[in-house]
Amino acid sequence: MQIKHDNIIYCRDISPIGGVETYVYEMVKKYKDLDIAVVYKTADSKQLERIKKYCKAYRHTNQDIYCKVAIINWDTSIIDYIKQGKIYQTVHADYENPVYKWRPPEDDRIYKYI
Repeated sequence: MQIKHDNIIYCRDISPIGGVETYVYEMVKKYKDLDIAVVYKTADSKQLERIKKYCKAYRHTNQDIYCKVAIINWDTSIIDYIKQGKIYQTVHADYENPVYKWRPPEDDRIYKYI
C-alpha cells in the first residue's frame, strides 16, 4: 500500500494531550478543504477521532509516501519513505540554547525548516 495525498503532516507519536497534538489538530482543521492527511506511528484513539473528522489518518507501517508537501517533526526516519514531495521540518525549540542536550537530526533531503 502507498500513501498518496498532496499534503502530509507526520507526527510520530500522537499523545493523549500536548502542544504537538494541538498543532496537528489545528492544522488539519484549518486546511480540511485541501488534500491533507496525517501519518503517525502511534496515536491516542481519542486524538485520532478528532483528527479523522477533518482528514484521513494513516498508521505508518513502512508504506511509501507520495505527496507535494510533507511536514515532519523531529523524527526524520520517515524521510526514507517519502518518495516524492518537498520535506519541511518543524523546529519546536531553540536548540542553539545550551540548556538543550539533544538536537534534532539533520538531513540533506529537508527542503526548509519551519
